[in-house]
Amino acid sequence: MKPMPSCSSADRSDRVLAIASELRSTLAAHAAETDTLGAFPTKSLQDIRGSGLMGLTVDRRYDGLGASFSTMSKVAQLLGEGCASTAMIWAMHCQQVATIADHASQSLCDAVLPRIASNGLYIASVTSEQGKGGELLTAMAPLQRHGDNYLLVRDAPVVTGGAQADAFLATMRLSQDASPSSVVLAFADRASMDVALRSAWTSMGMRGTQSAALSLRGQIPSDHIISHPKGFKHIVVSTMAPVGHIAWAATWTGAARGAFRRFIALLRDPRQRASFPVRSDLFAERLSQIRLQLDTMSALLGRVTDRYDQLRQEHGVGSPVFSAPSFNLQINNLKLYASETSFSVLDNLIQLAGLRHGYLTGSALGLERTFRDLRSAALMYSNDKLHVVNGKLALLDSDVSLA
Repeated sequence: MKPMPSCSSADRSDRVLAIASELRSTLAAHAAETDTLGAFPTKSLQDIRGSGLMGLTVDRRYDGLGASFSTMSKVAQLLGEGCASTAMIWAMHCQQVATIADHASQSLCDAVLPRIASNGLYIASVTSEQGKGGELLTAMAPLQRHGDNYLLVRDAPVVTGGAQADAFLATMRLSQDASPSSVVLAFADRASMDVALRSAWTSMGMRGTQSAALSLRGQIPSDHIISHPKGFKHIVVSTMAPVGHIAWAATWTGAARGAFRRFIALLRDPRQRASFPVRSDLFAERLSQIRLQLDTMSALLGRVTDRYDQLRQEHGVGSPVFSAPSFNLQINNLKLYASETSFSVLDNLIQLAGLRHGYLTGSALGLERTFRDLRSAALMYSNDKLHVVNGKLALLDSDVSLA
């Protein structure tokens, strides 16, 4: 992608969103085939690479677009309208990019961020491990010193897009003698790794993410290890959790909004309108409830994302403000509410659309596909676990600091 000419941040944001709007149509054209075949969306990701959006949040000094996370959220929503699987692949890549930009050594940033911005380097997240699931704050596999480098040996039961990734960001135990809570991140370029797929991805939904199990083995230099003086938890609360939850929630919001948009277009089509009781007060009331869910989800997403951008700008990512119970409650609540509400929107839409347009596969509305995709939302870092965390955080926030 050619660099954008010098212009205001608002103009750059508008241009980025125009690019994302075009990509939405491209992704939508391949979404049904991606789902039916359970295939990685290679063509769609190539188009995103060519657009420059892989480096959306990369600073402009590295030739990135230097966009805010508010803009990232809006892009994820547009991509989510087109294809939830592709949008989730991109969203999780953005989380890895932000983590490197915020916490990696200068040498690693200088080596990696320009490749993301200019060449569309795609980074996959490796956080799951057998026996602990996606729990971020512990790691079982240890790094092993190997001369001037480290030997990385890592198995993961779920890695989104792992077979196609150009690089990996993996949670590792600091050493064989370290406790499981001594977690660091390791950046591993695919060229330096032996990568082996361990299982197929045969899922109900999000089939295009190809989140199969894989194994990594290879050596990495010491400056590819990412740690923080305050511990790994600070990396999580300042970057990984907020950026991840914002990106996920935006993807789910976009997928739900796209489904609603398609259903409204169907109702406004004179050839189809007679199939629905559009003059019924009950039908109108149910349509209103769905729109209320979408608007509330969108408002929470916008509020939390704007607040995160503001805190980063005012305090920097090293600030203890990101460890505050009130902040973490809001970030976690965004994930909880968006995951539960987006799925509820699809459930309600299928009820209104009926058997032919809502439930059957092959319908042009794609509600059944999006319904299956969004069922995964509550399982991506289990909502049950997150509710337990938030219950404990609520006890610590004695002022009940609402957003």
